[in-house]
Amino acid sequence: MIDLNEDMKQAEAWLNNTEGEMSEDQLIYLAATGFEDCPDFCGSKKYCKDEACSCIRATFPTPDHYHLYLLMRSQAIEWLKQGIIANAVSKEAFSNEKCQEEYK
Repeated sequence: MIDLNEDMKQAEAWLNNTEGEMSEDQLIYLAATGFEDCPDFCGSKKYCKDEACSCIRATFPTPDHYHLYLLMRSQAIEWLKQGIIANAVSKEAFSNEKCQEEYK
């Protein structure tokens, strides 16, 4: 069982923390694959403000790392969308080109 007062104190301390290390590779990996948010049974999520639950605190050493992850994840998703669209357009263009050659 989780001590809510202690958890909220730890969350407040984490929100004020500006020092901590996380490798670039780990941050890039998380941005590319996604950080799995708290499971439904995470009691910390209900009581800790500003996305400072124990799951996030355990993964990201500071709020700055977490916010950088969010920006990088957003960019990774945009690139993924662009790649999917480019792939679809490329296949369609190839298919149309092939059809036009058959009618010549």
